[in-house]
Amino acid sequence: MPLVPKSRPSIEPIPADTYQAVCYAVVDLGTHLNEKWKTEQQKILIAWEIPSVRYKYERDGTQFDEARVIAKKYTFSYAENAYLFKDLTNWRGKPFTEDEIKSFDIFKVLKQNCMLQIIHTENNQKTYANVSGVVKLPAGMKLIEPEHTVIQYSMQENEGDLSGLPEWVGGFKVKDIIAESIEFKGDPAPQNTDSDLAPTEDDIPF
Repeated sequence: MPLVPKSRPSIEPIPADTYQAVCYAVVDLGTHLNEKWKTEQQKILIAWEIPSVRYKYERDGTQFDEARVIAKKYTFSYAENAYLFKDLTNWRGKPFTEDEIKSFDIFKVLKQNCMLQIIHTENNQKTYANVSGVVKLPAGMKLIEPEHTVIQYSMQENEGDLSGLPEWVGGFKVKDIIAESIEFKGDPAPQNTDSDLAPTEDDIPF
């Protein structure tokens, strides 16, 4: 009798729409070389749960019903033209002052609610869901808490130890991405002058 791999059910992309979401993960991906511009850029990943869209599956005889997740990878920069800065500003619903953004701890977005705009893109005849917008939750909406374990990972604090990270976060293989970073490979990395992932003592509300 032939032995063949078990087929895995395909997961449909999250439908294109606008959803209430909650941030459950912020992962420092380390510094990477941008081949196009020949520059070194620090990258981070922010991931959200969308509890109104569910993923139901069975594993080892146990039924699971989980909130769908999605993530966006950013260059870790608070420059005004950076995608991260624009999304953070829209997420909090008001501009940052110069002093606020200089010392803003990115981990403050963990467990914060927002509205996510999801769009679909096509690549190699496959459809992918992507985060195109992050905005403040409208007043009066009930806050939601993450269902998944909250993930807070800093290359500096964890000293490159990946044992506490899952393989996948929001559709990205984070361990593989970190393993390609300059820090993980042991090469010298430029000092990040935009911010510091390590939590600060500044009590700046998000």
